[in-house]
Amino acid sequence: MVKATFKDDMIKFPFPVSSGLVELEKEVAERVDVKGQRLSLKYEDEDKDLVLISCDDDLKSLASYTTIKLLVHVTGDDRLANETSHGG
Repeated sequence: MVKATFKDDMIKFPFPVSSGLVELEKEVAERVDVKGQRLSLKYEDEDKDLVLISCDDDLKSLASYTTIKLLVHVTGDDRLANETSHGG
């Protein structure tokens, strides 16, 4: 399960991490209505650091979490949504 926060909105949807980062970015972009824009997806790790998901291996490392909480940022937009933490 993925929970993604973009600005003041949160979306929640099932997503198999095996589908990869490109598909995740596409799904998030469609749901928050920013299709065609480059996204940056981050999660908060156990040390409370925001970590960029930059490739499929990064995403696969989160497969053990029951819920992956993401912070969505449109590249070029310097406003970030509220910080979130991961669940699991």
